[in-house]
Amino acid sequence: MFNEDIRAQTAMIDARFVAGDRGLAESFFSLVNRQMSDPKWKKKFIRLKCGEQSERIIKFGGSVYMLEPHIKNSEGGLRELQTLRWISNKETACYIKLEEDSETLFLIRDHLHFIAGKREDRLTFENQKVVAERLNCTPDELMGRYYRSASSIHLKLAQETERFLPLIKRLYGKLKRARVKRLIGNEPSWLRLVANRDILDDALKILHETGELKKIVPSFRNIFFKSQFGAYHVYTVDVHSILTVKKIVQLEKGCGPKGVAAAYKGCRKKDILLLAALLHDIGKGEAGEHIRTGAEMAKKEALNLGLPEKDSEMVAFLVESHLVMPKIAFSRDLADFHIIENFANSLPDKALLNMLYVLSYADIASIGPDVWNDWKERLLGELFQAARKYLSGCKPEKNVIKPSKIAGAVAASNASILEARLSTAKNGIVLDILRVRSDSTGHLTEQTFRQITADMEAVFKGEKTTDELICRESVLKKKGAGVSPTVAIDNDASVYYTVVDISATDRIGLLYDLSHVFFNEGCSIDVAKALTKGDMAVDSFYIKDFRGQKISSMQKLEKMKKALAGVI
Repeated sequence: MFNEDIRAQTAMIDARFVAGDRGLAESFFSLVNRQMSDPKWKKKFIRLKCGEQSERIIKFGGSVYMLEPHIKNSEGGLRELQTLRWISNKETACYIKLEEDSETLFLIRDHLHFIAGKREDRLTFENQKVVAERLNCTPDELMGRYYRSASSIHLKLAQETERFLPLIKRLYGKLKRARVKRLIGNEPSWLRLVANRDILDDALKILHETGELKKIVPSFRNIFFKSQFGAYHVYTVDVHSILTVKKIVQLEKGCGPKGVAAAYKGCRKKDILLLAALLHDIGKGEAGEHIRTGAEMAKKEALNLGLPEKDSEMVAFLVESHLVMPKIAFSRDLADFHIIENFANSLPDKALLNMLYVLSYADIASIGPDVWNDWKERLLGELFQAARKYLSGCKPEKNVIKPSKIAGAVAASNASILEARLSTAKNGIVLDILRVRSDSTGHLTEQTFRQITADMEAVFKGEKTTDELICRESVLKKKGAGVSPTVAIDNDASVYYTVVDISATDRIGLLYDLSHVFFNEGCSIDVAKALTKGDMAVDSFYIKDFRGQKISSMQKLEKMKKALAGVI
């Protein structure tokens, strides 16, 4: 067992005498110590322990700078401190130097346990507020202390375990660090960094860890360890910004969607794009609306870094517009010529389309694991291609589509509609194209697919009603809470439709309830798009009245808005 089971080995290393035959215990301890003193065994043990730790880190987020870290199992957490002790002597200098950092983590964990009245290791937003109050500091100050301590622990563990890596990995790591160190130099320069894009993200990571990044971009100090409260983001603002740069750089290494990589290859001024990526959330460190503020700050930083006026204005435009493409792609009808025309004409320079597309991808992909998906890739790609065709002189055909309603049948199987395109041919045949996901597993199983199909057929034949299906298993249970619901109506976004944007706590059956309201209010849905951000649903509907016209009556719009608010 001592030679095969890594967990058993770890437990034996931690063994201590409590009661019983002390002589037998001492014999056991001597056996363990002899085994640990064997260099070959210790090398194998440390490699296995590092592999175990790597798997744990991936499971718990893969970064020290998680917004809601697991104080035991996240990167830089107490488990890494224990790992450091297991692979070295308790009295070694490297372990003693971390006493203050370990005390910080243990102190926070003690308060978490006391607050919960049980074992609780997740430092959630709510727990951060309570622990901070108990320690007489702000949540931001508390998390700053946590991140600094966790970062020190993780860095020390990496240094201790490096000597046990295979020779080729050690040599590669040393050469890479030496090159990054030379690149940074005594006076870090953005122009020098961005000229070496293959190691740019490594250099930014080191500059962030040492605090020197603030020398290059002074306003970056305002987003250091800055939390983004809400279920959608996973990392702090500063780390999210650096990851955004990393996602772009990785496109050159063959990592990322092919369409985005092709657009990046076509970017003539990659230095502008990368600076915009680093600064795209810089305004979150200031009070007020971060987009416009961030654009002004980004232009100032670009000028200070030596960029020409025109290039600095391009950086500012990208920062101010970095949410535009996702908003259009995920909540607007891309078959509407008016939408494509307005977006394309908003670009002051054709070259900005490629850069905005790449920045939109990188921003989303760096929010957290699995946030970027095939659906978002397809929609952003469609918008990019449509805008590119428009700018090249190709005018897309207008696409007018007709209504249908099937959301209830989908909701009854604990599934959600991501996008619906509903149309009726001249011969009266209805064709509805839906993009659907399971709320429990993501992808639909064969059994769920058959159930949805059977439910739809039963509804179409009049054998069942959607109300009966919805009540079948009480599927309308809410997923989360805490989202302030909003209903916004826009008659300018589309030439042919009234557009209704709704934000609410996500739950199964929400789309069904909203569709029901539209029908009762005498409206038909031609296009529906649904986006989930953590516990928040962001749904957009393109509607007309039953005569096929936009809804212009303010009285009718207000009545409908009130009815929609009543179900969210």
